[in-house]
Amino acid sequence: DIATGITALSYYINEQGANTVYEDTLAMLYMQQNSYVQCYYWADKRLKVKPDDLVLMEMKGICLDKLNQPKEAITIFEKLYAKTQSPYHAYTLMELQYSIKRLAECLATANSTEKLVFKPEYTMTYNVGEQVGRTYLQAGIYNITGLTLYDLDKKAESKTYFERALALDS
Repeated sequence: DIATGITALSYYINEQGANTVYEDTLAMLYMQQNSYVQCYYWADKRLKVKPDDLVLMEMKGICLDKLNQPKEAITIFEKLYAKTQSPYHAYTLMELQYSIKRLAECLATANSTEKLVFKPEYTMTYNVGEQVGRTYLQAGIYNITGLTLYDLDKKAESKTYFERALALDS
């Protein structure tokens, strides 16, 4: 189980000393247990040795988001999105930007997604109260774009994006 793996790896890393390759594995195990403080610690530590590791960067960004540090998470996801051009990274970046009302930045990110290729298997889940829903990632991006435009008082444009999102879900 995960808890046993964490304990075993912790002992091993302690015996081996600094910068063992298993520190990233330990970060991943902590992430799987939603132990974001511990995951952040190990991912951040390992990024000092491997600053371009995309998996470590993503874990650090997720942890910052979960630890209510959206500005710091935005910085990480901006770097990730610039390197990967991943629709998932774009969506996460937009979600973070929108959450702290960085509307112009959110719209710029949305515009950059117009060039991305979205595959049908790119989906996301979301919660509405007790219910869990699932939609296409592109529909999620259209929704955030619509919300951003609505907040910028561009109601007609926002309606277009909401309609695009609905069209993908039907």
